[in-house]
Amino acid sequence: MNTRPPSPRLRDAAVVLPILGLFLLMPPTITLFVERHHVAGLPLIVAYLFGVWIVLIVCAALLARAIARGDRAGGTAREHEEGRDAAE
Repeated sequence: MNTRPPSPRLRDAAVVLPILGLFLLMPPTITLFVERHHVAGLPLIVAYLFGVWIVLIVCAALLARAIARGDRAGGTAREHEEGRDAAE
């Protein structure tokens, strides 16, 4: 079964997401959150790190689901088209 490549927008998002994560977790960015403030009893930097981590995981899961859905939709349409051609 041949699968078609994901759409260019999904492919671009799959490239940008790890780069964005890398940028958000680099020391120069993290040091912006080294303050004596607390969020729900946690230091701001800890809340930031876990928040970014959770957001990256959720975005990666949604992106993987969208890419898989595109592959399935492309595969079923192609199979339907091949079956129609074979019937003719």
